[in-house]
Amino acid sequence: MRAHCVSGEGVGAVRQAGRDSCLGRPPARSAQPIGHRRSCRPRSANPERDHRKSGTIAQPAAGAGRGRARLAERRAPRRDRLTLRSHPGGRGGAPSSRGASAQGAPRGASAREAPAADEDAPACDYLLVAGPGRSGSELLYERLKAHPAFAFPEIKEGYYYRSARAYARARRYLEAAEGSAGGPRILADIANLAYRDGALAGGVEALRGGGRRILIAVLLRDHVDRAMSMARFRRSRGERTALFGAARLEAAVVRDRLTPGLLLGLYRLDADVLTIGFPALAADGGDAAVAAIGALCGAPGAPPGPAPGVVNESVAARHPLLSAAGKSAAVALRALGRRRLLQRLKDDARLRRLFFVPLPAGGGGPRLSAGARRVLEADAAGCRALAEAASHLIGDQLWLRRAGDPLPAGAGG
Repeated sequence: MRAHCVSGEGVGAVRQAGRDSCLGRPPARSAQPIGHRRSCRPRSANPERDHRKSGTIAQPAAGAGRGRARLAERRAPRRDRLTLRSHPGGRGGAPSSRGASAQGAPRGASAREAPAADEDAPACDYLLVAGPGRSGSELLYERLKAHPAFAFPEIKEGYYYRSARAYARARRYLEAAEGSAGGPRILADIANLAYRDGALAGGVEALRGGGRRILIAVLLRDHVDRAMSMARFRRSRGERTALFGAARLEAAVVRDRLTPGLLLGLYRLDADVLTIGFPALAADGGDAAVAAIGALCGAPGAPPGPAPGVVNESVAARHPLLSAAGKSAAVALRALGRRRLLQRLKDDARLRRLFFVPLPAGGGGPRLSAGARRVLEADAAGCRALAEAASHLIGDQLWLRRAGDPLPAGAGG
């Protein structure tokens, strides 16, 4: 028989057990089974504490297995690892501001991305344009894309508030382009569905916790006109909601409306909110809206004039099959991570003329039922009344609400 214990105490226990078995006696209670590892351990209850008091680090036995050696190595220098993590400059150094800010940052926001204090930095880090589709977002995108202070690093619809990693990637792209651009760039994002996105509140809170300054621009168009334009656009593209009859299409465009409750949810966020009426975009090509956005974001210089060929017009798909092929290609490019290539293709004027044609005003659209019109008109009146009561009028069809401003009485329900 081969014993695993080599200490004197263990050998004595083995011999006593052998004598008892020969004499027919039951084994003593104090005797340990052969190979019991407890008898091989030191008498100290905490050997690592004794080694720390003596200034040495506990080392595994020469014959210890790989698992015990790894365990001893992981346990012993734990205090040193924490010291290095809290003091990146070495032992005895001052705690880093990065580590201190990381403890106070909320979940989802990285303290590494928190901007440093800079007097030349813009007053806004992130411009988020939210509002239902067909409310002038394409015109605003063209105007902001031509502005030197704003940038769309990947794609028009970035939805960067949903992911701290996506936001950090976009910021790194802007920081790399700052040298050639000649100044700070403001991250811009046209997210039409952000007003009804459940992740918006948490994303804004995380970005604000990381020190980011946010301006939300809400596009407000007459609900009936927007619903009619959206219905015509969906029918021209042959979308699924338009293939099952007029009732299905009407229900879809009514469901996507901006309600007073959704607008109130945007006003409750910890961010400045600029409500832009559709006439402010249609009247002068968006000059007043772009000037207001630039002033609030601290964009240097005067806003540029309208880009050549940029007009506020409704378009329709040239053919449903061609539109379906383009949509499938867009989904594939997104899945492959080629968002910048996708946006360059979408901005190409020749491809636009290939896929879309101008839509004549007031022609070829489905009619809305009386009930749908009543719902849309009531919500349009409620949204305008809320914007006027909760915000300050800073221009024609432009209302600004600062973060932390009190809500009007009766709007907290």
